[in-house]
Amino acid sequence: MTYSEEDEVAAAERGKGRHYDVVGDVAIVRDVLPGEEGEAVGEEIMASNSKIKVVAVQNDALKGAVKASDMVIVAGNRSRLGKDGSLVTTHQEFGIKCMVDVNRVFFSARMGPERIRLCNCVSRGEDVLSLFSGVGLEGLMIAGRREISGITFVELNPAAVNCIRRGLELLGRNKAVLWGSRA
Repeated sequence: MTYSEEDEVAAAERGKGRHYDVVGDVAIVRDVLPGEEGEAVGEEIMASNSKIKVVAVQNDALKGAVKASDMVIVAGNRSRLGKDGSLVTTHQEFGIKCMVDVNRVFFSARMGPERIRLCNCVSRGEDVLSLFSGVGLEGLMIAGRREISGITFVELNPAAVNCIRRGLELLGRNKAVLWGSRA
């Protein structure tokens, strides 16, 4: 397959309406075409949204039992990529913050409406079991927005478990949350 000048013009036009996901202050792009300059795409995205500080390109499909990906930072602060391959950001939905390592943990910001729907299904005083927790945002939302007896997170991915721990620390500092001795 060859890449022609017409393809370049079409790619440039598509760049104006480019689709990307935003997790915290990281934009994740999945459709950089051959011949496109990733850095130019990233700079264009950062210029269109001042909250985005890093643009990363996901080069491959999610892989392994932990659904990790391999991302390359194309714009923004490249030092955010840790030596261990981590790219950590703080993501917020409906007033609840969580930590997300976008390079080592599967997370979709598009699932926000489903997370709040699940949260609203939980009744006062319930014990909650969050299986396949990922970064734990569903459980964090439930713990932060509902008066539950307790919550147990179950997750295989060590990077996701670390995100859950850090998310619980953030939740404990949220003054709007009824938590521990504040309740």
